Amino acid sequence: MQSSDDITINSTASVKRRGRLVFPLFLSLNQKKLRADLYNNVCDAVETGDADATQVGKKIILPSSFTAGPRYMSEKYQDAMAICRWYGNPHLFITVTANPNWVELSNHLDAYGGDSANSRPDLECRIFKIKLDEMMADFKKGEFFPTLDAAVYTIEFQKRGLPHAHILLWLKGIKKEVTASVIDEYISAEFPDKEVDREGFELVERHMMHGPCGKMRPNSPCMEKGECTKNFPKPSSDQTRIDKSGFVVYRKRAGTGDFVVKGEIELDNRFVVPHNLGLLKKYQAHINVEWCCRTSAIKYLFKYITKGVDRATVLIHRNEPDTSNEINNFLECRYISACEGSWRLFAFPIHYNQPNVVKLPVHLPGDHVMVFDESADLSKVVYRENIDRSMLTAFFEACDTYEEAMELTYVEFPSRFVYHSNDRIWTPRLQGEAIGRVVYVSPASGDRYFLRMLLNVVRGPRGYDVLYTVGDVVYKKFKEACYARGLLDDDKEWHEAIEEPSSWATGRQLRRLFVLILVYCQVVDPLKLWEHTWMFLAEDILYMKRKEFRFPGLDLQDEQLKQYTLLEVDKHLKEHNQSLADYDELPQPDTSILSEINSQVLRQELMYKFEKEKETHRVLFSAMNTDQEKVYAAVLKSVDEQSGQLFFVSGAGGTGKTYLYRTIIARLRSVGKVVIPGSSLAALISKADLIIWDEAPMAHRHAFETLDRSFRDLLSHESPEASTQPFGGKTVLLGGDFRQILPVIPHGKRPDTVLASISKSYLWKMARVFTLSINMRLRQEDKDFAKWILQVGDGEADALASNKPKHEEGNQITVDKRFLISRSDTPHEALAHAAYPNFLQNYWDKDYLKERAVLTPTNNTVHYVNAYLLSKIPSQAREYLSSESVEFEATPDDDWTTHYPPEYLNSLEFSGLPNHRLCLKIGTPVMMMHNLNQDQGLCNGTRMVVTRLGNRVVKARIMTGTDLEKKF
Repeated sequence: MQSSDDITINSTASVKRRGRLVFPLFLSLNQKKLRADLYNNVCDAVETGDADATQVGKKIILPSSFTAGPRYMSEKYQDAMAICRWYGNPHLFITVTANPNWVELSNHLDAYGGDSANSRPDLECRIFKIKLDEMMADFKKGEFFPTLDAAVYTIEFQKRGLPHAHILLWLKGIKKEVTASVIDEYISAEFPDKEVDREGFELVERHMMHGPCGKMRPNSPCMEKGECTKNFPKPSSDQTRIDKSGFVVYRKRAGTGDFVVKGEIELDNRFVVPHNLGLLKKYQAHINVEWCCRTSAIKYLFKYITKGVDRATVLIHRNEPDTSNEINNFLECRYISACEGSWRLFAFPIHYNQPNVVKLPVHLPGDHVMVFDESADLSKVVYRENIDRSMLTAFFEACDTYEEAMELTYVEFPSRFVYHSNDRIWTPRLQGEAIGRVVYVSPASGDRYFLRMLLNVVRGPRGYDVLYTVGDVVYKKFKEACYARGLLDDDKEWHEAIEEPSSWATGRQLRRLFVLILVYCQVVDPLKLWEHTWMFLAEDILYMKRKEFRFPGLDLQDEQLKQYTLLEVDKHLKEHNQSLADYDELPQPDTSILSEINSQVLRQELMYKFEKEKETHRVLFSAMNTDQEKVYAAVLKSVDEQSGQLFFVSGAGGTGKTYLYRTIIARLRSVGKVVIPGSSLAALISKADLIIWDEAPMAHRHAFETLDRSFRDLLSHESPEASTQPFGGKTVLLGGDFRQILPVIPHGKRPDTVLASISKSYLWKMARVFTLSINMRLRQEDKDFAKWILQVGDGEADALASNKPKHEEGNQITVDKRFLISRSDTPHEALAHAAYPNFLQNYWDKDYLKERAVLTPTNNTVHYVNAYLLSKIPSQAREYLSSESVEFEATPDDDWTTHYPPEYLNSLEFSGLPNHRLCLKIGTPVMMMHNLNQDQGLCNGTRMVVTRLGNRVVKARIMTGTDLEKKF
């Protein structure tokens, strides 16, 4: 007699011999008959009179259609990454394991006999599949979690045989930056209240406990080298949080008194596996639910769910000339459980993904693959119907046929069109969803790799010739076209960034641009960049020197022009606290000429026109209010008496802090004093009379303390008593508003932020604090709003009814309806219209633009509002794209897991890094996000208007601040 397990395994082995072996065996036996070659090669053979198919083509290898083969698993990984690119990173990772004690299974065994569930693997598989299908249907309907955007699962089998599924879910409406309250809404990692939910408590005890393990049970299967491989027991935590590595630390409260006993060992909340209680109650099985937060872990998550079965590989070396038969190169030796055998016999799917992912091939002109029998007449093969067409060429034809296709890239095409393989045509999609995935192409594939890159960015190409063309130039290689579009990392774009504006920019502007490229861009070969562009940088040098020396007939040789140009470049580098000496690759200016500008920075500060500053001071001082005058008098007294006091000016936005700074600076400069407005130029410190630091509450107290120690150390060389004075005896004026953003502590809590504030520094007790309360820029009709904003900042706004103490962190407040925008079906458009009324009539008006802005806590809202307003500007849009690369250390078994598709990289968005795509129009208001050149007004927050869009360079005009109307 044979057990059901034996029968199942034998049947599976027989099928696998017919399937996994017969299918490869068919390929193996027929490889010498089946041939594959590029269409162009077959045509060339026919043209030369060679119609013998046995002399053309290559042999077939193990295809991706072979389930669980290496190419099959690689494709599933790439499919998952395609979904990730389209919808972002998944939200939930769920592992479901079959329960051998399910009621349906037990009832069947009681009715029809059977020793245990393990004796009926066919029933285990059928019931698990039914429940899995029902669970996926629940997810789609929005049961337990929000409705789905997408889902992926893969089936695996435990060593003891039970099937389990790894599921990834993408949920609708979940924000990118998820909060702890959202995670707690869907996932629990502790016991429910036993008195309130006894059923839930018992289910957690039965299905969701790990262990016992650890020191109490060192021989547990999860133990290795004295440690639990699953990191149990987990640490206790009073609240859910996301740690510094991006992983979720679930709420596991200590001291609740809840525990269960297993093997005479008490297990408390620390041993509870994360779960969803609703799922657990309905399906009564081990269902581990985890929240996915970490972008860098996504690759490993997909690798895990598509890793395939455990196997051993036996290499077979053959001394035959025909070694291209990949199928005979290895023999997989596998352990097959009864459940896995049943699953395969029932032909249940091993992988599932929704929506469908359409694989899009990439080939060079005429290089699509065609398959033919070795006995075929090639002269007839090349004239088969549609033999010269492929999915890619059909895409080109569809772009020429359908107007809506002109707006789509190759990878976006399957979302709107359907491919018919028999007719080799694309037609508009009428139903269903699909995502495109352009096949992976290795960078070693030459121009095919660059063709793939172009297909990801060029919309609606009607043929290869469109991809070869950039602007009015037709390139011979796709690589050259990629360079022209700025898609590749190379110094060529820096060369072109200087060449392009050389026809309209001044020499000074070009030199500043050259310096910005050196300082902020990764230039591989600075010397080559200098040698290629120095003549553009030197364009106005001769004119400058003729004017400086009052010698109209002056003539300079190329070497002299280079020296003077290097000096000018060095001046601009000093604006960034650098010099040519920091760039070993670049030539250094002649020291005899360099000596002329040794004190250039100090002279620049002292070159202010005193009469102009006096007039500026008179105008500003006349409009000061009483609060400002008090601060003004105290600061100037400290400067005049050299008492070196520390001041802090507190005031909400609009109370005139910046106006106060400008008035004080104008007063000091009008009498020849030196002011450092937030600068750290060491050459000026000893001469400085006043140092101003605005938005001080945003900076970490360590920054002020470091500056204090540095000043004391630097100034004590000239004056020993400076070592005992705050900031070395210099007068320092700090300003800001503690109601606004305090120092940002990554993954820190409220106490960490408070501790980092300047008010907790030893310097604070030395500071004289002034408060500005009169709002200088507020219109009469906005006073109620300003008053309410101050109440919010002071914690005095009306709070909603809550069981939390008033104004505790995380509480909610009531917003007066007068300050709200009316509800709309298109909220982003409503927000844009409220902030920018009559936008089309005023978008060129700098006064209109600088008086308004949209402030929002999330970048997503910014993107929506910007995209809407940009679409309203009646000018041609220009798109600028970034180039990406991945650095990794490959291991022998990690080849395909490191294939980050470029389109996935392009979809990533990180705080502090620009997005892949920037779309601009002439007339677009923009804001600087980094400090490029403070002396020239190019600072973080500087608002500008775009005036010119080039291939490599954007020209803009400053529309706010003291550098108004400057162009860059």
